Amino acid sequence: MPRRINAKLLITYNPDVPYANAGPDQKLWNWNGGAITLDGSASHDRPGGNDATLSYSWRIL
Repeated sequence: MPRRINAKLLITYNPDVPYANAGPDQKLWNWNGGAITLDGSASHDRPGGNDATLSYSWRIL
């Protein structure tokens, strides 16, 4: 018999670190290994940082 697990998630926002945003969630149920487009343009550096020097990388988990 399946068990139900109740989990709690605590999210803490720290404005002194970079903020990453890869765009909206994508559900690719029939992904065939081809290219997936992610857009990191909504990401930004920490306050006082330089957004122009940000770089992005993702991996499939």
